Amino acid sequence: MSKELPYFKFEPNQWLTGDITLESMEVQGIFINVCALYWSKDCRVAIAGLQQRYGGAIVRLLESGILKEKEGFAVIEFLDEQWVELSCRHQKNVENGRMGGFKSSLAKATPKHLEEKRREEIRIDNTLDAPTQRVVTRPTIDEVKAYCIERKNQVDADKWFDHYTSNGWLVGKNKMRDWKAAVRTWERSQFTQTTSLQQKPVRVDKAAPALYKPS
Repeated sequence: MSKELPYFKFEPNQWLTGDITLESMEVQGIFINVCALYWSKDCRVAIAGLQQRYGGAIVRLLESGILKEKEGFAVIEFLDEQWVELSCRHQKNVENGRMGGFKSSLAKATPKHLEEKRREEIRIDNTLDAPTQRVVTRPTIDEVKAYCIERKNQVDADKWFDHYTSNGWLVGKNKMRDWKAAVRTWERSQFTQTTSLQQKPVRVDKAAPALYKPS
């Protein structure tokens, strides 16, 4: 995802009035590097890896509350919020672009080609909701991750996505109609508890303090 979102917003006034300016120039510089690394890794970086790379500066950032830790992972709230916002916007733009191209090609097609083109555009990752004749689009892994971050749950988005991909997107014996509802079901199910015991913890809580003090 970092290739599609290669930048994050940086507001100088907020930086200059923030707690980070109370730290040494070395720590300030290291925090900028941490932010860049954090963003390039889709906002999921282990604290241990940061300490190995930057040493005692990470301890100082944690002590000052500028950097937070949740279940072994770093938390930088202002970047988390931007990642969710920009990734959702990016996905929407991709879908709009795809639909715009589809409509344009249909306008130029002869009648005998319309049905052919329609079949091409109904991708394999879509399924038909028979009772309402509504096409339900399956999510991308980035949409699932963004939704889990938004809900601040403990669902392992990669495991959830792999599970439903491997079983043909079935919920029980039926085709999945609402993927967000399926995510919420996992929040209440034993899947989450099993994941937390068997795998490395997944940081999804965004309850980190603001980078700067309100003016």
